[in-house]
Amino acid sequence: MNSNEDNVKKEKHLGRYDIMRVVFERFLADGRIDYAEKELYTKLRDAFELSDSKSSQILKEVVESIKKTESVKESAELRLSENKREYRKKLYSDILFSLYVSGSVTPEENDLISKISGVIGVEEDLEQECHAEVDKKMFALAVQLTDEKKYTEALGLIKKVPPANFDACEYFKTAFRIVSARHENLKSPAGAAASEFEEKFSSFSASNKYAFWYGLFHSRLLPDSDFIARESALLKALESAPGGREKFAALFDLAMLYHMSSKFEEALKRYDEAGKISSGDPDVAVNMVSCLLSLKKYEDAETLSREMAAKFPRNHMLLNNMGIALSKLNKNDESAQCFEKAISAMPDFYDARLNLAELYISMGVRESALKEIGELEKRFPGDPAISRLNSRVRKPK
Repeated sequence: MNSNEDNVKKEKHLGRYDIMRVVFERFLADGRIDYAEKELYTKLRDAFELSDSKSSQILKEVVESIKKTESVKESAELRLSENKREYRKKLYSDILFSLYVSGSVTPEENDLISKISGVIGVEEDLEQECHAEVDKKMFALAVQLTDEKKYTEALGLIKKVPPANFDACEYFKTAFRIVSARHENLKSPAGAAASEFEEKFSSFSASNKYAFWYGLFHSRLLPDSDFIARESALLKALESAPGGREKFAALFDLAMLYHMSSKFEEALKRYDEAGKISSGDPDVAVNMVSCLLSLKKYEDAETLSREMAAKFPRNHMLLNNMGIALSKLNKNDESAQCFEKAISAMPDFYDARLNLAELYISMGVRESALKEIGELEKRFPGDPAISRLNSRVRKPK
């Protein structure tokens, strides 16, 4: 498949010279090499069997690189002589990070890691802390690469990171974001993103700890047209939801699926269940009123929107929906006030401005309609719906 996706970097395995560069970068992080660092350098040089001339060459290259990039120096407080454990953690983490980012770790690199661990003096508890630190750095780099649209590199990195050191929702949401963006960039056929997500992350579906978040984000990658598959995936996710936070997410997604499929009664039921878990979510209220409007239950829509507006008085979507309900019940003055409040909360809210202009036309308030149409034309030039409104209000009697 041809695409304009980012070029994938080939794996570059690190040797003893590369690792020594990482060591010197850590030594020079505070701008100088102290006595304790010199002692550690001697031990590493001997372990790597490096000559004085080669070590000097590597040090010179690192110094020149730091000068060119104008690297920000870390606090001088972190010194080997005074903060031995924390310093060893930083140094060993730097080395592990460089190895893991470069590609899969070879047996030769594993041997180097063992040598380094012995020289630095990395105990088992410190080893675990270092691996956790490296995982977090790799995750952060995967997020950065995603922002840079280097999706394949990002996906390769996140696959190396176990989710145990992260919030499960954040981990799978990031994996979802990478896969989704990658296939959008590739212009892949429907279902390709879901298939890759399943291929790379489905092993987590067997774990009670991760099954829910894997299932939820996998369902979001399934094609919109495949209602049955998405419903099945969400119902399965709902069954595996371990707590209220997870149940809310599954119920809301399920309600949205029904809502977008015009199954408004079923959507209302699921939104209601979600609202009972989290009554402070304005999107639930907005969408419930929207469903009631679609069902032409205008009195119920008015009642619910008034109740919810007391909780969320500045929510522009809710105020707009309330305005629609009131206009359907011929409560035009109150309806206009709702649209105006929605516009006050969100001046570029297209729907509310259009609805207000429509309402003024139906009320015969020509000057107010023309004023609102003028605002629409200024904010959304060339919109055909606005042109049609303008024609209606200016049409000679």
